Parts: sequence; structure tokens; C-alpha cells
Amino acid sequence: MGISFIHYHDFKHHFLSGVEWLKNNKGRWNGSIDADIKSFGASQLDYYTGELISQQIKDEIYKILKEQNLLDKNMYKLWLSLNNDYRELQLSDGSVWTLRMIEKEEFIHIHPSRYSPHTMRVKANTLKTVLCTLLLEETSPFTFNTGVINHYRKEYLGLSVLKTDGNHSELENIFQLFRNCSNFIRIFYYTFFFVHF
Repeated sequence: MGISFIHYHDFKHHFLSGVEWLKNNKGRWNGSIDADIKSFGASQLDYYTGELISQQIKDEIYKILKEQNLLDKNMYKLWLSLNNDYRELQLSDGSVWTLRMIEKEEFIHIHPSRYSPHTMRVKANTLKTVLCTLLLEETSPFTFNTGVINHYRKEYLGLSVLKTDGNHSELENIFQLFRNCSNFIRIFYYTFFFVHF
């Protein structure tokens, strides 16, 4: 038994995984990508923006559980049941993670805790909009343009269009998060020059 028993939807909850996803799929759209995006659902979620990569998060949680003899499924279930069927663990960077149980082989389900350090609370449709726009827009992904954004919301995501005079601060904040990431900047410029020159 090992970290393979830890279920973590990192694309949904992890900023660096989102950057890696953009790197691997830039400019593409197919059924698999559509399914990836729609797996976010339509509610709010907690998005980890810290420096730990997914493997480090799973490794740290595994180590804590192993030290407490909680890798046995029945022991883990009992441990959760003593605290309303969930627990929280703090990792090396100060982030806090919620642990639950699901009826799968990967029975240890983890996700960032609400309002944990290094996380932000965001609407799923906001995150889907940003990822779809950055994935497909070649000429101006760094510019907040409601016309461009509405094209992807309507044609690819089946979402309502944004009002030009509305409050889009959450959307702008997520765009800014990606703009500030040097890895994403390299992805965009490599793709742009490879395609256009």
C-alpha cells in the first residue's frame, strides 16, 4: 500500500498542474480536453497556488499517515469517523489539506482546505473560462478582453456571456495568476513563435 491509494484531482485544485496541462495541450481541443475542463463541476473550489508539486503533497500526506499507522483502510475510516468523517493535515509549506474517504481503490481523498494558506476560493466556471481562453487564444491571452473571453465561454464551455460593465475581479485575478507565472509565459511565447514564424 502506498501513495497510489491517495486520490487527488490535481488539475482541478492545483495551479502548477494547470500550467502543466496548458503546456501539454496548448492550441488543442478535443473530447478529452472538454471532459477535463467539465470535471470541475459548477460550484466553488479551493485552488492551491503554493510551490509544492502534486507528488510532494501526496508524499507528505502519505508519510504522516504512515507514521500514525493510518494506511489500513479500516483504521483510516475509523480515524475519520471520530471527527465527522474528515480530517485536516498541515504540510511543510503551511498549507492545510482536507482528508476524506471515498469508495474507490484510491480511498484516501485529499483536497486543499477552505481558506488554507496558499489557496484561493474560486468559482469553477471562472477557472474553466481562464483555462479554456489561455489554451486556445493565440494572439492576446494576456489581455482581459470580454469579447474574446465570451467567444470561448459560449462556443466551447456553454456558459453565459459576461457583461462588459460587470464586476469581473475574480476572473481578472485568475488571469493575473497565470500571467505572473514564468512557466506559462514561456509556454505561450514558444507556441506563438513556433506557429507564426
